[in-house]
Amino acid sequence: TNGEISRGKLLEGTTVISISQFECSGVNAHLIDLTDANETQQGEIFGEYVAEHYPNAKGLILLANAITLDCNDFMICIQNTTGSIPIFGGGAGDYFAKEHTLVFCDDAMTSRGAAIAVLTGDDLEVVVHSLQGWIPFGPTMDVTKSDGNIIYEIDHKPAKQLYQHYIGKIEDEIFTDILSFPLMIERGNKSFARAPVYSETEDSLAFLADVEQGDLVRFGYGDINVIFEEVNQSVSELAQFAPEAIYLFSCGCRRIYLGDDITTELLPFEEVAPTTGFFTYGEYSNLSSETNVLNTAFVV
Repeated sequence: TNGEISRGKLLEGTTVISISQFECSGVNAHLIDLTDANETQQGEIFGEYVAEHYPNAKGLILLANAITLDCNDFMICIQNTTGSIPIFGGGAGDYFAKEHTLVFCDDAMTSRGAAIAVLTGDDLEVVVHSLQGWIPFGPTMDVTKSDGNIIYEIDHKPAKQLYQHYIGKIEDEIFTDILSFPLMIERGNKSFARAPVYSETEDSLAFLADVEQGDLVRFGYGDINVIFEEVNQSVSELAQFAPEAIYLFSCGCRRIYLGDDITTELLPFEEVAPTTGFFTYGEYSNLSSETNVLNTAFVV
């Protein structure tokens, strides 16, 4: 992880074990190793498997290796065969070393794959909330050269140089000094954030989720008032839903941006139901038609 969440509080360098007991529902766990496999093909295969074997599936918890895996394509292919079942979770972290993450299930593990829990049960109810709180500012720019999750040029200028021109010099390899200023990508009528995490080449910027050549982007910043307005609204809606447990998947960028105030974002959910989770490399939610992989977001 990039930090652990337990009982509405941030923990660091710990191991949190959360035991969820389902009285009348099923939990079916799978580890999908994609070391020598294609995300699209395996997503289709797993989606068909879920549709055939778990007709009463109510939700899929997805934990994956965001550094090495294209989770957006993987999730889209699962969703194409499973329909509107909520898929939610987060990318495993390594405290921003960006070198090696692991997910595991039973006695197996992988550094390029996914651990998925299929939740089933006629009486089970699952809702997913996705919070952002980032506000765009500055000029609208065009991604003029990109490949996968790497941007090489914005408005025909080297991406890293453009960031340094507007935001300031990038001082460290972890990019903690610019994580608070993600790119806001505009697709359709939605706007969502992408935070740069490292350089693939000297002038490029790599992200933990998809970016596309031709995307329109602006810089973004975290608005504290908007962040906590979204938290309050989500807590209010969840209180009416009356959950028995809440899983939290929050971007490591939010933890850096909010600093000591991060607990203020977490604790309100603990007042609704017991919480557990972690700070992630990318957050997963299939609520939006524009993208399944979020960044600098908070999935509840």
